[in-house]
Amino acid sequence: MPLYITAAFFMYATNAIAHTTTFNYSGSGRDAAGGGGSYNSGTAQVNKAGTQSGNGLVTTSVISTTSATALNFDGVNDYVAINNPYTAFQKEITVEFWMNPATVNLPYGSVMGQGTSNVDDWTANNVWLMHPNINGTMTFYVNDAGSLRTAQCNLIAGSWHHYAGVASATSTKIYVDGVLVATGPGISSTIMNNSGSVIHIGKDVRYNVGKPYDIPRYANMSIDEVRIWSRALCQDEIVQTMNCEANAQTALQELYHFNQGNVNADNTGITTLTDASGNNRNGTLNNFALNGAASNWVASGSTNTGTCAAYVAPTAPVTGNTSILIGTGTTLSNAISGGAWTSSNAGVATVNASSGAVNSVAAGTTTITYTTACGGVLTATVTVTGLAPVIHCPADITVSNAPGQCGANISFAATETTGIPASTITYSLASGSFFPVGTTAVVVTATNAVGSSSCTFNVTVTDNQFPVLTGVPSNMTVECNAVPSP
Repeated sequence: MPLYITAAFFMYATNAIAHTTTFNYSGSGRDAAGGGGSYNSGTAQVNKAGTQSGNGLVTTSVISTTSATALNFDGVNDYVAINNPYTAFQKEITVEFWMNPATVNLPYGSVMGQGTSNVDDWTANNVWLMHPNINGTMTFYVNDAGSLRTAQCNLIAGSWHHYAGVASATSTKIYVDGVLVATGPGISSTIMNNSGSVIHIGKDVRYNVGKPYDIPRYANMSIDEVRIWSRALCQDEIVQTMNCEANAQTALQELYHFNQGNVNADNTGITTLTDASGNNRNGTLNNFALNGAASNWVASGSTNTGTCAAYVAPTAPVTGNTSILIGTGTTLSNAISGGAWTSSNAGVATVNASSGAVNSVAAGTTTITYTTACGGVLTATVTVTGLAPVIHCPADITVSNAPGQCGANISFAATETTGIPASTITYSLASGSFFPVGTTAVVVTATNAVGSSSCTFNVTVTDNQFPVLTGVPSNMTVECNAVPSP
């Protein structure tokens, strides 16, 4: 008689899906408690001894699962709410994530954002938005104390891409797959901090449904690896870390890997999105089906595999002349553009923050520091020197006395042209002074910040004027025998 055997069991594995395998069976059996024959599938075969021939089928049901690495939103009413987000931004923020939207024309504001739930107010409530514009674009909005700072990119539908919005005091930027595509003005005041704000992913945080006559503001998309930072990441750091999973670290305020549940499986009990930043800012899944290929935990198509190594900012040496004379300058440079220059001692030399142009002020040394946009720090010591003066005295001077004077007023000038910085010249007896008859030595000294130099010349005044007698009595005539009267 035919013998039918059905074997059912469950097996869990990765990189597989649920399936059924049917084995051919032939053999013999004695009774319900035992039997014989053989069954096989492919090259695998098991033989059983028995007394009754028969044919049958062995059916195995294998339920296999793959760990999910992303979350799919149906665009109808799915969203994740994070009710205790970071609310102490200063002038910097970075929002980055992997996304695969079903269409480029996502509803307004539906990717993610932070603000008071269901309130649209840029004066006190909205903090930042990743805002689709229903025209194939997405704008990164940041609230700068009531003023909007923006950068916009094109969305790409049907495939996974990395998006990053970065705002700092110098600019607001948006990157796609690590490539800078738009730049706007930076944060001039402070990023709005709303203590009552929440983050919604997959929904415009400002609206429950949308404005009157508006389409529902929910995104049909899949999302992976969402990171929100309280600092501005540079382009190199974005590129170096977008293809791996980040670790908890300073300034990484929210971090979601989406490594929860099983792909397309029954995940009805997994309604919490875990924050891996260590800040315990978990998200709550709202309205997800959590069973099947949509509105559920799914497989990511992003390339962020493995764990990111600690980021090290690239560096390059400072180049240019670092020894200059007082009163001169130089320009330093670095192969990594976009950084800022500073001087440790502006009393010796100043430096232009953007161009690296150095201007000397006084003799000495200063450390010129170049800080790259990614935080790399490079230094160079600039030495400012000068030249000591060399004084040149005039030739010795000989003059006659002034008429009726026992001397003369004499003018002269020494010269000094080599001192850097320019020197100050002093005289032991100033030019134009009255010099008495005779020889007077004049000492001249030139002095600057580097040193001094002296020389001496003589000023001789001769008296070439004959004397003139005054008060001489007139001639007198007297007799010899007479006594002259006085």
